[in-house]
Amino acid sequence: SFDGRKFVRLPQEGFSGRSAITHILEDRSGRIWFASWGEGVFCSDGRTCRRYTTADGLPSDNVATIFEDRQGRLWFGTAVGCLACFDSGDFTRIDFLPSPADANVTSILETEDGTLWFSAWGVGLCAYDGDDFRIYSRDDGLPTHLLWVVRGGDDGCLWVGTAGHGAFTF
Repeated sequence: SFDGRKFVRLPQEGFSGRSAITHILEDRSGRIWFASWGEGVFCSDGRTCRRYTTADGLPSDNVATIFEDRQGRLWFGTAVGCLACFDSGDFTRIDFLPSPADANVTSILETEDGTLWFSAWGVGLCAYDGDDFRIYSRDDGLPTHLLWVVRGGDDGCLWVGTAGHGAFTF
C-alpha cells in the first residue's frame, strides 16, 4: 500500500511475497485477489489473507490473470492449458485443450453476450460460451499464436496484443 509518503509492504498473515505477482483484482465484495507465479492465489479482505493452491483445487500454482464475470464468478488463467472458475468457495477446472499443455492463459474478458474470451500463449485466441470452446489460431488468420492480452473495444471488437506482431482487432 502507499501511505502518501512511501510504499509499505502488505503485512497480512499468509501473504509471503516471495513469488512474482502477475495480476491484482478487486472483486465486487471489496476483496483483493493476487495471482502469483508459483504460489497460487491470495485473497485479502484487508485484515486477513488466504492462500489458495492446488491443494484447494486450483489446477496450477502458476496463475497469470484473474477476471470477475457478470455473475460474480472469478476466473483464473493458469499455466496448464485450462481455466479455473471460483464460485461459491470452490474451484472448477475448465479444460480447453484435449490434453494438459503448457498453454498459459494470459488475459480474460467477457463480451456482452456472456462469452469469455481469453488469450492463451502458444495456442491463440479462445472463446468459451459456457458449453463449448472455439480456438482461433494461425489457421484462422492470426499472425501468431503468442498472445499476451485481449481487451474489448466500445464498438464490440476485440483488441489482441501479441509478442512480436503488434496488436490487431477481431
